[in-house]
Amino acid sequence: GLPHVVDDKLHNAVALLDNGEAALFSFFEMYAVTHAVFYLTDFGFVRPQTYASDDDVARVRTAIARGLGIACREHHLDLLGEYLVCWSALDMPAGDPIRSSAAAMLIANQLPDGAVPAFAKRRAHDNRTDVSARFRHWLECYHTTLVCALAARRLGDARD
Repeated sequence: GLPHVVDDKLHNAVALLDNGEAALFSFFEMYAVTHAVFYLTDFGFVRPQTYASDDDVARVRTAIARGLGIACREHHLDLLGEYLVCWSALDMPAGDPIRSSAAAMLIANQLPDGAVPAFAKRRAHDNRTDVSARFRHWLECYHTTLVCALAARRLGDARD
């Protein structure tokens, strides 16, 4: 990856989920955590211990577990996919029940065409015969589908 230095961004982002009040933070703030982990680990190609202490990595892992639990509870598939990428990038255990539930939720919500909508409760439009319906479907599924594909690639077989 590109050379970079760790600054306060990761610590500030993790503090959002590390203070015991993670459920009070916005999805925007929760995305800040995932993007900090993406940056720090180069999507899992750089071990986090390269730039952070073991204690800091443990704190980040705890924050990721909390965030993944919140994304599952809220049926927020896009955020859930990003947290699964972080889970893998931080070498967190594959057999963990939170991770397994999250992967199962993504699989259960994948549409017949392979796309994944951003929210499980608001499934993408099934009527894709006109241009506007197809465009809405693309808007609702594009980013989440890419994130879920990356998560599946990083995690291997997400059904375990």
